[in-house]
Amino acid sequence: MGGGHGFFWPAKIVYPYSMIIGVSNNQIGILAIIIAVIQIPIYGIIVTKKPKWTLLILGIHIVFAIICLNLPTETFSG
Repeated sequence: MGGGHGFFWPAKIVYPYSMIIGVSNNQIGILAIIIAVIQIPIYGIIVTKKPKWTLLILGIHIVFAIICLNLPTETFSG
């Protein structure tokens, strides 16, 4: 993934929200980077404060990862 070389499916699985933004803009911009940086801490806060929401968060994440993996793109392969 470094410098635009390689394949992006690991990023699409771990950071689907950022990669959806990246695919729609054809580049990974500042908004996508900010969302990627705050995504995991937000997940941690939600799971800590609302443990019953864990499956909901996991389900939403999986749905967005599947959507992201199926978006047609030439810039971000994988």
